[in-house]
Amino acid sequence: MKAVEGDWAGNFQCSDPSLAVGGAFWSSLDVLKDADKSLFNAIFNPVLSDRREEGDFFVPPDTCPSHLRKLKELVQAEEKVRQERKSHFFSAGFSTENAGPLFPRSWSSSIEIARTCERNSLRLRPDFKCEAALDEALKSASPSFDKTTEDGLRFRVYRIGSLEVRTTQEPDGQEIVGAVLSTRMPEKASPEQAINDQDKLVKVTEYVERAQCSANRFRYYVVFQTESGAIVTELLADGTVAFEVAPADLEDRTSLAKVLRSTNCRSERISVGDVRKYVEAKGALAGASDSIRKRFARSMFKRVGGEAPRTKMPAKV
Repeated sequence: MKAVEGDWAGNFQCSDPSLAVGGAFWSSLDVLKDADKSLFNAIFNPVLSDRREEGDFFVPPDTCPSHLRKLKELVQAEEKVRQERKSHFFSAGFSTENAGPLFPRSWSSSIEIARTCERNSLRLRPDFKCEAALDEALKSASPSFDKTTEDGLRFRVYRIGSLEVRTTQEPDGQEIVGAVLSTRMPEKASPEQAINDQDKLVKVTEYVERAQCSANRFRYYVVFQTESGAIVTELLADGTVAFEVAPADLEDRTSLAKVLRSTNCRSERISVGDVRKYVEAKGALAGASDSIRKRFARSMFKRVGGEAPRTKMPAKV
């Protein structure tokens, strides 16, 4: 055996071409140092290479330092492209209609379609990236975009309400949420459309959602709809009561929530001011468990909409 510089080279390079060393090469990969093992696993990625099928007839690569250096440079360049692909895919600038030069040409439509307005309307929502809040929604969702690059890395896009969820998955790996974006820009109400205390409620809806990055399992909240916009109220985990007029991201939030009950309350002639006084009268608590917050939401709904039929809770909530 001819030994050259390197921790592993002497095991594989043989001066007698009649001796089979292919099997020894593959079996020795498991005992290499992490850096060397990662290098050869990247070079002989089974998605890209069928060299493992050659068995003992396989001829290991040249083990001289200069050749190894070139291999490492090539692998590093490929890894850089992989990271650039992920970064672009997780950005608001990525378009499923025109993936761009970083991705295979087959991913882009052969007919260029102007999607500038659609792309500009996307905004990153890192506050929705908490996987615990998205896992259940993704289980029942089908991707609107599902492509795989030549190295086996899979890119998917899911559309859930006004949210766009982007994930990646390595071969034989788990699907990972990399970015959540909103397909709607926050709408600012004009002075003519501002909600005031004299506005009458027309609809009330009770929601439940999985708590995002919180000790509480669920969050319960009520949405009051007026002719001019919406109001959200809920009992927070710290015991304070939220009363938010015209929240900018309400549609994003309800995309991952479930409707418990909803009813038309126009005939009740209840004003925003009436609801505000009722909420203020509730005061604040020292703390609020899931069950206390649930009862608060239920009482707010009953105050405006009465005993409306409860929507059957799906298994995932």
